[in-house]
Amino acid sequence: MTRRKTVKMFSSLLAIICFVVCLSVPVYADDPVTINPDGSIEVVIGEISVPADSSNPNAETGPLRAPTVPTIVKVQLVPNTGGIDNLHQVYIKWSGGYPVNMILADALIIKKSSILNPEAPYFNQPVSITVDGLLSGFVPVGTCFIPEDVKGVNVDAINFRAYVDNYTSGSGWFSLDYPATYIPVNR
Repeated sequence: MTRRKTVKMFSSLLAIICFVVCLSVPVYADDPVTINPDGSIEVVIGEISVPADSSNPNAETGPLRAPTVPTIVKVQLVPNTGGIDNLHQVYIKWSGGYPVNMILADALIIKKSSILNPEAPYFNQPVSITVDGLLSGFVPVGTCFIPEDVKGVNVDAINFRAYVDNYTSGSGWFSLDYPATYIPVNR
């Protein structure tokens, strides 16, 4: 084999390795992950922001705090549930300016973040939460066991949506589809 072919093959192999490594590195968008002092971890998976009624931009907003205060929806993992190491309670939390009546997802998925070594998800369940127009709240949706050697997981919600009241432009469904987000666990 000539020296030129060897260099070309080595360069190609190096490019492939760099590509694979880049695919497995987590990417953060405006830091949607919060690690609380109690050890729980929160990740933003949706934001509801409804513009004011364009035909009446100065309209009163009724019980809403302001037409520009978004409602943030998060998944929260609380570790050591029931004193069991690596057992995480999974919550859906929300707070903001729009009263939430219902939160649905075809699937909430928590899985290992490695694309090189995929495994079955640690959590893969539909979500159906019905509440009475609350501005904030949290509801447990299940538990998941994340092995101690796993240092990070991806959280993803499929067809995630919420039904909210907006007294300036009416009530309705809002899609909350965010990309899968990496969160550190078992620190």
